[in-house]
Amino acid sequence: MQVTVYLLRAFCFFASFLFLPPVAAAPNIDTLIINGQVHQAPDDTVVGVTRGKISYLGTLEKIQPLLGDTTQVIDLEGAALYPGFIELHAHVFDNIMFSHRICPLQRLGNSLAIANCVAMAEQWPKERWVMGYSHGLLDTLPKNSHPRQWLDKHFPDRPVVVSEPHSLIAWLNTRALERLKVTRYSLDAKGGRVLRDSQHYPNGIVVGAIAEQALMEAVQSHPMTFASSLTSMQEIQTAFHQQGITSLAEGGSLWQVGSIDFWLAVLDSGQLDVRVSVRPRLSPYRGVNEQLVQLKSILRNDFASSLIINQVKISVDGQYHLGTARLNSPYLSPAIASEEKGLFYFSPTELNTWLQRLQALGYGAYLITEGDAAVEAAVYSIQNARRMSQDQRFTLTDMHFVEPNVLQLIHKYDVSVNFTELHDRRYLSRQMAKELPGSVSEKVTLASLSRHGISTALSSKGYNGGHQSPLAQISQSLQLGEHGFGSVSEAIDSYTIEPARALGIEGITGSIVLGKSADFVVMERTLDEFAHEAIADAVILMTLYQGKVVYEAEELKQSL
Repeated sequence: MQVTVYLLRAFCFFASFLFLPPVAAAPNIDTLIINGQVHQAPDDTVVGVTRGKISYLGTLEKIQPLLGDTTQVIDLEGAALYPGFIELHAHVFDNIMFSHRICPLQRLGNSLAIANCVAMAEQWPKERWVMGYSHGLLDTLPKNSHPRQWLDKHFPDRPVVVSEPHSLIAWLNTRALERLKVTRYSLDAKGGRVLRDSQHYPNGIVVGAIAEQALMEAVQSHPMTFASSLTSMQEIQTAFHQQGITSLAEGGSLWQVGSIDFWLAVLDSGQLDVRVSVRPRLSPYRGVNEQLVQLKSILRNDFASSLIINQVKISVDGQYHLGTARLNSPYLSPAIASEEKGLFYFSPTELNTWLQRLQALGYGAYLITEGDAAVEAAVYSIQNARRMSQDQRFTLTDMHFVEPNVLQLIHKYDVSVNFTELHDRRYLSRQMAKELPGSVSEKVTLASLSRHGISTALSSKGYNGGHQSPLAQISQSLQLGEHGFGSVSEAIDSYTIEPARALGIEGITGSIVLGKSADFVVMERTLDEFAHEAIADAVILMTLYQGKVVYEAEELKQSL
């Protein structure tokens, strides 16, 4: 398959032998896309683009008066044209920050990795934190010692935090606990927990707001230049373009330590070739009014811009695989003895207050809700917010089991649902079925959401390199049998128009409609022509953002 790009003056040479005389007038069409299979359009549809927007959809004959000899022609030669994909769950800035600061320190890692990390840290000033990543920080503990003691053995003189990606769980050594003023007698910060031994001494495991505090302090202890950050961002942006992604929602975990300034600087540099909706993550331990003042100052509702800030991210509860997701009934085997039903990082009352205050300010919310009690708290808070206004968008993610009436309310109050990586969900659902009480009656699946008419968007986890491509997710969603999507079209919608609705940008992108942004992905052929398991390997030939070609496959570059 080949895609050919040329100016209209060359196209007119052979078009004149067909039906199009050469045109010398000033063009209204900047780019003309022909001979493609346009998603959800008749077979003979051509697409005209003017100043980055779709300005024409129709036949080739009728567009002739709008063309000029500087119009660029993209001949798809039978390839398929789809709306650009929208990644609803990305952590670009987090990845950039941590990749420049992270030490190869893994939980219970081998001695060589630990020695390398120690050697790296010795080159830093004493006040600089050592940062590591690991999984299973509540599952497997060091033998014959607490996590704090294990870290102290290797790092006695500087603060250390080992965090579990995207879970608000961390291990801290003694120096780190001292920095945070966590002692045998200290009270837990709002929205957080310090796990303690039988003598009430901190054992080094912290959850929720305290883990967040540790990460914020650790990040701020490491200097970083905008130039190096920009280079990393450009590399990540290229990877998104290669996957056909033209819009994304950014997690915003580090919004109070530089991420907003970073994105504004990238925008001002003119090098932002993907639409970014930044979602600042609310903190349960920082003051409500303090955060609202900050949010008001950074609100950006200009949909013509490549940078939008009009939603927040709220981690309502913990994670099921850690035993911290908030349930209506106790766990059979609680991970934290004092929290037999799991954790609320934001209580139902706090959440209700937050959503109403945010609604008045012009913000929607992306709510991470794993446990059934957390889902219900979120839905009832959204119900109250909807009484004030229907304008803002709300999305729930990571829920697994809920009562059927909750799904009905999600549909009633026009709440979107985001499904992250599907292979992880299947494993978790099996584990949860063993642990959750039998009173929770319905597993949340793509099919059940579809039956209730709920807007459903797929996405990757998008964290620390753990990113699955849209095509891989679309492919998996069609291989789940009775639990998955029923058609290729529905699966495509889950990475185009449905995430656009979740972000409130369906008026500007997500489908190929007149007046919308010319955000496209070109594939070798339509996805309907692939076996479901082969969709993940479909070849992306080209990606366009606002009418600009931002990615071309190598075979295309060589053919031009």
